[in-house]
Amino acid sequence: MKAERGRIPDNLFIPEKPIDVAKVIKSLYEKIVLIFSKQPKVSFTELVGSDKKHDKIATFIPLLHLTNQEKIGLEQEGHFTEIYINLPKTNPA
Repeated sequence: MKAERGRIPDNLFIPEKPIDVAKVIKSLYEKIVLIFSKQPKVSFTELVGSDKKHDKIATFIPLLHLTNQEKIGLEQEGHFTEIYINLPKTNPA
């Protein structure tokens, strides 16, 4: 069955509250800084703490923004291998 133009599909999930992406990014950055105050390195898997696809995506996208802002660095040795997060020597605030 084709969806009609302009009609929202029944199976589409629309969040009740809008998500403030800036707050999500800031919160994740604060979490990363806190982790680094206790240990020398952190992996993406450790940061996410879940196997759910949604949680991985909800963590990865803010990481890309933080990398673009040069607040963190990301390292990965090969395709589909673990991603490691690092903090630059001089962190922009």
